[in-house]
Amino acid sequence: DNGGGADVFLSGTATGAANLSGSITLRGDLRSDWTASNGRVSGSISGDYGIYQHAPSSSGLLRLWGANTFTGPLVCTQGRVGVNSPAGFGSSASGTTIVGSNSALVLESTTPAVYSDEALTLRGGATMLMRSGEWASEIVLDGVGRVGAWFDNESAAVSGKLTGGRFDRASAESRVGG
Repeated sequence: DNGGGADVFLSGTATGAANLSGSITLRGDLRSDWTASNGRVSGSISGDYGIYQHAPSSSGLLRLWGANTFTGPLVCTQGRVGVNSPAGFGSSASGTTIVGSNSALVLESTTPAVYSDEALTLRGGATMLMRSGEWASEIVLDGVGRVGAWFDNESAAVSGKLTGGRFDRASAESRVGG
């Protein structure tokens, strides 16, 4: 709980695993420049603010693995944001925006999950990568958006409506349409 209402800044360059656990109540935006590929917030995040990831490199991966209820947006302008289940996004009211060719949303669940309640915007060459499951919500493409499997032998399925710009498959395992 950051009590005072100011933004909280999460920064990390760790080479080993880093895990934040326990409940987190946002009283200001959570801003991150997490550069390591192994930073995880496993506790639940609540509050009326959003989460913003802007890593100095595209390899930074901020993982949101809790059952989150925060009501602000989830925005990644560089680096990656990973969620382990549909509950990782928080409230669906503000949606998720991934901006730029050096940014990605990573759906990390290894068991099939249907992501059906989150508004997603892929802007300027941003990518959504999946391990297992299906994206059943609308994806707004502002420019080019890419969807693909995170690893070989995994698949990415999109059954939700695509609107706006141009869609590119990020991998051969990408499937669009029911």
